[in-house]
Amino acid sequence: MAPMIGRSPMPRPSTAGRARQAGSHPSALLLALAVALTLPAACGEAASPAAPVVDAAADQLPPVLQRVYEQALFGEAVPARKTARNLLKRRGGEDGRAEFVLGFTYEVEEHYEAACQNYRRAARFAPDFLRTFRHLGSCHYYLGDLTAAHEALSTYLAARPDDGEALLLMGLVGLDQGRLDDARRRLEAALTALRADRAAGRGSPHQISRGLLALGDLHLRLDAVDAAVSHYEEALSMAADGWRRLSEVQYKLGHAYIRLDRHEQGRTLLRAAEESTIDETAPKSSDP
Repeated sequence: MAPMIGRSPMPRPSTAGRARQAGSHPSALLLALAVALTLPAACGEAASPAAPVVDAAADQLPPVLQRVYEQALFGEAVPARKTARNLLKRRGGEDGRAEFVLGFTYEVEEHYEAACQNYRRAARFAPDFLRTFRHLGSCHYYLGDLTAAHEALSTYLAARPDDGEALLLMGLVGLDQGRLDDARRRLEAALTALRADRAAGRGSPHQISRGLLALGDLHLRLDAVDAAVSHYEEALSMAADGWRRLSEVQYKLGHAYIRLDRHEQGRTLLRAAEESTIDETAPKSSDP
């Protein structure tokens, strides 16, 4: 059985890179930001306020919310959600950072529509908390609303143009929209930033592999099969155990090999992709 190769959630960072999730990913350059974000129909109302100038302190969570965020990040989304709701209620229901954390408890479980609702409220109540816009863009991407994803990510990247994960997401949006030149530029910039993060001991190889996989897809659309193979091979070489897209890159590389008349290599990878798909969907001992 061939693996599913459509849009699927971004891989989560490794344990060593968890502290970078949702805003502690590289984010050095802080510029004045006055970008109005139009509210998408799927998420509510008519207009969003322009985001003001921000600083590093504005983009941090208070300690109590940081603990709840980390609880969700490390697999305890349900109790984290209950705590976030209680905190939000005690704060009068208009706390942007608490809304962000509540949205994150949904995002980690891939409930993107619910996360989107909280992130929109977070952006309204705390427009200087930029992490919201990157997560909002990610959720819209996985919901298939590419226009809304582009708007949210543009807001974020206007202030943080070197964020590797946001650049990767914007590249994926461009690829899905057929804007191949822009997608290539974004993906190449994303890989530069993500590789720099890895060299500094941050992040996950999964993100780099995801960028390489997307560049391979882009070259395949251009019928540049040799270039696609090169990117797929590098993505496969970096794929760590547990990467949810392992079967996808094996499948795509296998078919690309066959197009280049490397039939034995192609068949070997297609068999490996089928085995990886079975392993990815098999129940784990911790499953209910």
